[in-house]
Amino acid sequence: MNVNLATEQAEQRRWKLRPQFSDLTVWDQLVANEFLTNDERRRQQENGLSRLLIFSANQVPHYRKLFSRLHLSQSAMPQPNELLRIPPLTKTTIKDNEAALVADRLPRGGKIGGSTHTSGTTGASMRILHSKRSQDMYYFLAQRSRRWDRIDPFGTAAAIRQRPNLPRRTDGTPLPDGETLQLSAWPGIGHYFQTGPFLGFAKSNSLESIADWIEKYQPDTILSDSSLLEHLALEFQRRPPLKCIHTLKAVSEPLTAGRRARIEKMFGAPINLGYGLNEIGIIAACCPEAGRYHVHDEHCLIEIVDDDNQPVTPGEFGRILVTTLTNFAMPLIRYDTGDIAQALDDPCPCGRTLPSFGQVLGRRSRIDTLPTNVISLADAILEVMEQLPENLSRNLQMYQLYHYRDGNFELRTVVADSLRPAFAEHIQQVWRAATASNSTKLRITNVDSIRPAPSEKFFHFDSDLLSPPILRSDQV
Repeated sequence: MNVNLATEQAEQRRWKLRPQFSDLTVWDQLVANEFLTNDERRRQQENGLSRLLIFSANQVPHYRKLFSRLHLSQSAMPQPNELLRIPPLTKTTIKDNEAALVADRLPRGGKIGGSTHTSGTTGASMRILHSKRSQDMYYFLAQRSRRWDRIDPFGTAAAIRQRPNLPRRTDGTPLPDGETLQLSAWPGIGHYFQTGPFLGFAKSNSLESIADWIEKYQPDTILSDSSLLEHLALEFQRRPPLKCIHTLKAVSEPLTAGRRARIEKMFGAPINLGYGLNEIGIIAACCPEAGRYHVHDEHCLIEIVDDDNQPVTPGEFGRILVTTLTNFAMPLIRYDTGDIAQALDDPCPCGRTLPSFGQVLGRRSRIDTLPTNVISLADAILEVMEQLPENLSRNLQMYQLYHYRDGNFELRTVVADSLRPAFAEHIQQVWRAATASNSTKLRITNVDSIRPAPSEKFFHFDSDLLSPPILRSDQV
């Protein structure tokens, strides 16, 4: 389906601003920006980048010192290719120079909006200070992605998240297990727009109780971590089909094509994907028409680079670097996300002219240190688990493949009752084909639960070579 300025303006009119915000034009500006000409977009990006670089050179101690060493001007408008002279900003640099990355003062009219913390999946957590404009962009861009996905503004939205990612109760305390948070409007977006109600439920509830909760409240949309959506899809194989859900929003963790297909088939609803970071905010939203990611270039710029930090050829994969354009409180310039994505430069078939990139492979740095044969064996088993037919996966609730220091593997499963004997036979057959003549063994075990990582992210694969051994529930 091709879209244009008129179709998106009509869709935006379905969203009714609250009276006190009726004079705000930011959402109309976002719609218009989706269809700029190439020349208009290039000028806008260059102007936004120039403002940030000049400000950073003068007001941010870290960049003042760095730009002086690189002989970048503190007053003249920089040339576009000068960005390539700035070395990528690593997580280590941020942790070691946190105070020096904070601006001495904000631009006229600017305000501090708060701070965010990274999960620490690949290291120690980082604290990022945000301007109010950067913070507000989260809600502005969240509404854009929901407009693209044609979500009903007056439907019931549900979120099943970790407690820090849920609104607090009216008394200021975190939502306990077993309790439902009920709000008359969606958090954030509902501050500006008239919306339907919001329901919140803690991810720490048992899988069965979460499924019971969904059946009871019948939400129109569900936002949750990718892994939990898969666990729920497996759980609902044993339950009557749901008819209420129109859309799903997967966040926080990578989502493979196989797991996405399983979730969408079970719920009979599409998954809406986005790409964002606590350090930056919402970076891109998946195009409903073409499947690629459109960059919110009002908020940030994206580069996809090779090992030499130079742009990769379109169609190739490289590391994602992000430069914020709205956070003058703590500017991040060429921030190295560690994520891998495919570079694109052709126009999107949907009609939007926003920059775009292709498939996101996720953060490979966590497993790149493993031997190639370990990764290939893990991929073989995880692929077959994603594609299990329903007659073999019935009663399966979650799974994790674990690699031990001695080279052997364990497939840990959590089941509601028991799995058919054909399940183990099927997995072992695939394993024998993958291992050929070597003596590496795979043990299939049933455990009471599988714990997420300390960052609360769920890993379908872990190894003694990556982290200390995780005790099974029967070893605690």
